[in-house]
Amino acid sequence: MCRQRESMSRVVIDPGPVHLLGWQDAGRFGRGLAVAVSMKTAGILFVFASMVIPPMPGLVLARRVWGVFVVSLCAALLAIAAGLVTSFSLDLPTGPAIICAQGALFVLALLLRVRN
Repeated sequence: MCRQRESMSRVVIDPGPVHLLGWQDAGRFGRGLAVAVSMKTAGILFVFASMVIPPMPGLVLARRVWGVFVVSLCAALLAIAAGLVTSFSLDLPTGPAIICAQGALFVLALLLRVRN
C-alpha cells in the first residue's frame, strides 16, 4: 500500500513518468470498460448526456477546478433525484426524465450566471 501511495504521489508531482508506472493505461482501460458496460445497460444517449451535461453547470458557476467538481457532482445527484421523482410520479421513462432534469439544471445555471 505504501509503495502504491508513493508511486501515485510521484505521478501527481511529476506527470512525466506516468507511462512507466502503467497508471495511464489502467485508467483508460477502466474508463473504457465503465462506459462500454453502462452503454450496454442504460443506453448511449443516457450515458453520453450523463457524461457531458452535469459538468456544464459547474463550468458556468464555479471559478476554480475544485468548485467545478463540487457543483458538477451536486448537479448530477440533484438531476438524478429530480428525474427519478418526475419519472415515477408522471409515469415517464426514467432515462429521458433524468436527461431533461440535467438540461433544466444547466439552463438554471445559465440564468443564475446572467443574473449575477
